[in-house]
Amino acid sequence: MALVSTKQGRMEDLKLMLGQDLVLHLYVNDFIPDYDSTVEDFDEVGKESYIQKVLLPNEWDFDFSPKDNPVAVYPEITFKFLAAGFTVYGYFVTSKEGTVVRWAERFPKNEHYDIFRQGDALILRIRCELSGFQERKKKAIH
Repeated sequence: MALVSTKQGRMEDLKLMLGQDLVLHLYVNDFIPDYDSTVEDFDEVGKESYIQKVLLPNEWDFDFSPKDNPVAVYPEITFKFLAAGFTVYGYFVTSKEGTVVRWAERFPKNEHYDIFRQGDALILRIRCELSGFQERKKKAIH
C-alpha cells in the first residue's frame, strides 16, 4: 500500500522543516543545484563582500489553500554588498552549522546579478513550497 500524506500533515512537515534557524548564502559560480548538491558545490560570495542572513522560524508566513501545496514565504531580505566585481547566480540555505544544504535555487535562466559597486544591493523574497501532494479521490468499495 502506498503512503499518503494528508493536507494537515504536509503543512506540519513544512513548519517542522522551517522551525529552526537556517542560514541564507549567495553563490557566484554558474551552477545549477540538483538533488546531490553539497556545500562544496557552491562558491559563496566572499565573507568580506557580504553578510549571510539567518532565517528565523517565527518570520515565515504559512499558507495552504485547499487545492495547492503548503507554502511558506519569508519577508524581503536585502543584501548590501561591502565589495564589488562579481556576479551572483543564486542562493542556498544551510543548517545553522553550515554543513548541510537544505535547499538551493539558481536564479531563472539568463538572470543573474552583477555587483558593480560597493553598496549595491540585492533583494530576495524566499518562497518555499512542499510539492508532491496529490489529491486522491476516495473510492467506494462494494
